[in-house]
Amino acid sequence: MDFDQFLRVVDNNQHNTAVKYCINLKRVINVAVMQDLLPRNPFLPFKTIYRDTPQVYLEENELEVLEKARLLKGSYIIVRDLFIFQCYTGLAYSDMLSLTQQDISRDSKGRIWIVKARQKSGIVSTIPLLPKALEILQKYPELIRSGEQAFPHFSIQKYNQYLGEIANLTGIHKKISSHVGRRTFGNIGLSKGISLNVISKILGHSSTLITQKVYAITTKNIISGEMVKWEPNG
Repeated sequence: MDFDQFLRVVDNNQHNTAVKYCINLKRVINVAVMQDLLPRNPFLPFKTIYRDTPQVYLEENELEVLEKARLLKGSYIIVRDLFIFQCYTGLAYSDMLSLTQQDISRDSKGRIWIVKARQKSGIVSTIPLLPKALEILQKYPELIRSGEQAFPHFSIQKYNQYLGEIANLTGIHKKISSHVGRRTFGNIGLSKGISLNVISKILGHSSTLITQKVYAITTKNIISGEMVKWEPNG
């Protein structure tokens, strides 16, 4: 309880962040128990429960504003390219930065794909490249030709910082981060009628339950489209 209090008050963490650290502490102590370093886990009685929090993502019109915004700073332009690429591929930031020519292939019908194992889980993401994503990829041909990673690199902290600054410049009143790009892909895909199974495969999830819980937010557009079926002329 003292550790939990420290995380919230002294270290100024939000509820779910404090819960994550407490759960991680329990896991470490469980390893100690399995290795006979401790007789039992003293933290087991302490219950930690995540709270549901609003998931941030961009609507299509907000994504369009971001795409069309006139940015002058070179680093902003690169970060916007990376973020838009996330929005059209669903790639996590680490997977996008480690993307190489070997992960990109063309099928017999000419469609270009990214087939890549996720760093986090090892599960393979199978992603058809949409025109906007391909357009961004083609902006960095020298990296692709060299066989190196496809995109310039930023630390995740600097990337998220720049995204926040870009959002302020473009009048987007949402806290944008790398995760928002991934969620944006999932939610726009759902609103366009792409099945949860397909989105789950593209995102590289082990189960559609994960996709449904984390990314499949029922937006106003989806609700509106479904409720039309109930209307007299639906």
